[in-house]
Amino acid sequence: MKAIPEMNPIPSTAAWVHEATTLNRGVCLLLDRRGGVEFLILLPDAGADEAEETMQRLTERIESLLVEMAPGDCIGVTVSVGVAGCAPTLRVAEIYSRADEALYRAKDVGRNRVKVYRSLR
Repeated sequence: MKAIPEMNPIPSTAAWVHEATTLNRGVCLLLDRRGGVEFLILLPDAGADEAEETMQRLTERIESLLVEMAPGDCIGVTVSVGVAGCAPTLRVAEIYSRADEALYRAKDVGRNRVKVYRSLR
């Protein structure tokens, strides 16, 4: 699955972040690019439910995009998203780990999915 982005870096990364920004009322920070095709996005003041809804709308928009790999050669793309909420008592590494766990659950259930880390309490 990663062979295409690794061969040809995806030119529309900025467009995806722009989509997230418009979907979240203009408040979105791209904090980090994790590897070739993974990104860490912060949605300040958004709870887990709002973040899930925002990311679901983002996946729908990304699915509607076509990426031109070469002149006349376009492909469709999908995205999987893991969402984790923040709390003052959590370390950054723990929040990232929770988001990563949710991401892998999203990937397990199919393309264009959003999963939220839910505590087992």
